[in-house]
Amino acid sequence: SMIVSEAERCKHIARGLLDFARQSRVFKVTTDLNALIREAVTATAHRDSRITVRIELEDELPPMWLDAGPIKQMMINLVENAMDASTAGQEVLITVRTLLDRQQMEILVSDQGRGISQENMAKLFTPFFTTKEVGKGTGMGLAIAYGIVKMHSGDIDVESKLGQGTTVRVCLPMTSLEQQDESRLSATMPSTVPSIGGMP
Repeated sequence: SMIVSEAERCKHIARGLLDFARQSRVFKVTTDLNALIREAVTATAHRDSRITVRIELEDELPPMWLDAGPIKQMMINLVENAMDASTAGQEVLITVRTLLDRQQMEILVSDQGRGISQENMAKLFTPFFTTKEVGKGTGMGLAIAYGIVKMHSGDIDVESKLGQGTTVRVCLPMTSLEQQDESRLSATMPSTVPSIGGMP
């Protein structure tokens, strides 16, 4: 059983390394963010049935221009971290809302857990850094989340107080339909214009 457990842990570390290494390109599509977050919460439901995960989603959100797979993985990582920091009977709250006249989308993942010390706050996005027990975490979840957010030109930060809980805040830019069309066009345009008849 120990061999199986450690093999699983190695698999998760290797998967985290691959995910971290692949953070070089995004493939954005029109995405229903509310539906994506519901899927991420469903994917974490097995983790601990004693902890309640509640979502507060803004109604009638406009479609987001995102790389849906990585964003969903980021949400799973954040929710799992929040659940791991919680104890039986506590609640994890996910809030989604638009800011700045609907120019930005804010995602908050909050827990009521043990909190993070000031000493560790500066290390949170460092690969392989974890405050979990040995064998309980790879230390890649927040590092991967940071990379995914930055690839989407967004921001991520953490607020925490010992004994009171932690909130991870992700802010992503909204994209208009016109900007989406421009992004699609630039993605298909060659980086250089081929010469014609020997002329540059």
